[in-house]
Parts: sequence; C-alpha cells; structure tokens
Amino acid sequence: YAGDITAADIKGDGLESIWYVAKPDYTVMLAFSQLVGNDGIQYDSTYKPGTGKTFYMTDDRGVTLYSFSFDKSDTNNYTKPDFSNDAFWPIFQISTIQNTPSTLDKTMFSTINEFGKPQLTYKGWPVYRFGPDSLIRGNSKGISVPTPGIWPVMDEFTAAAP
Repeated sequence: YAGDITAADIKGDGLESIWYVAKPDYTVMLAFSQLVGNDGIQYDSTYKPGTGKTFYMTDDRGVTLYSFSFDKSDTNNYTKPDFSNDAFWPIFQISTIQNTPSTLDKTMFSTINEFGKPQLTYKGWPVYRFGPDSLIRGNSKGISVPTPGIWPVMDEFTAAAP
C-alpha cells in the first residue's frame, strides 16, 4: 500500500472496505458474492429475487453464517436442548474469538452458552450455519428457508438484536 512508510505499517487495512491485511487466525471472514437460496433463486441483499453481489459473514473456511430472525439478544430461540435440530441449523460453535476483518468491530462478537456448548454471537444475534450448505464455501441456501428473510446473512451493517 502506497501510504505505508515502514515495513510494519498496515495503513491500507480496511481501506475502502475491500482491502485487508491477511491474518492467520480469523474467526469470521467476509464474502462478496451472489446469494442463491435453497430454492435455486438468486437473491439480492434485500432478499428479493435479483442479481448482484452481497457482502456477508462466513466462518474461516468461507462457509456462510446466518442469524435467526426470531432470536433475541444473546438468546437462541431455535436450538432444542437435545440438539435434535442441529443438523439443519447447527450453532456456530467457537470458544475463542480471534481475528475479524477490519470492517467488523471485534467488540460486537461474543459467545453464549447454548445447552453446554459455546455459540458465537454478533451484535447479540446467535450465529448459525445451514446444514444443507454442506460446509461448501459460497453456498447460501439458507437465505430462502422457509422464506427469504427468516435466516438472514450478516455484515457490518446488521442491526443489533432486540
């Protein structure tokens, strides 16, 4: 980056919300791609049918992360105590929050104890994966289940959980 003066400078980190310093230990990352629901329909960032790339949060392997619109701040309203529905919407288990992209405020991340397992939260929203995404980088099938907007993706503009 031209603005760096010394070898240790990282002034370009977060520049224009697209340039980041690579770190070896991300907890979450950001993707920028077309959302495609489980129904095969392409969605825009407002969950309406349409084309256009959307920024959204992923795990450190690029697997899409979701929130559940019926959750409350630091309260998971989806997962059953026996985790019998975890195959469909597994909680994103993480015990230590490491690095995040520069555009995401690390202080907005925390964990809750969900029936003895640590679940990541972002701005109070419990974080999940979608089982049918099959841990495949870039899949975003959960955005249309059961209808668009129930399981949204998250980014730096996600509002705090109620």
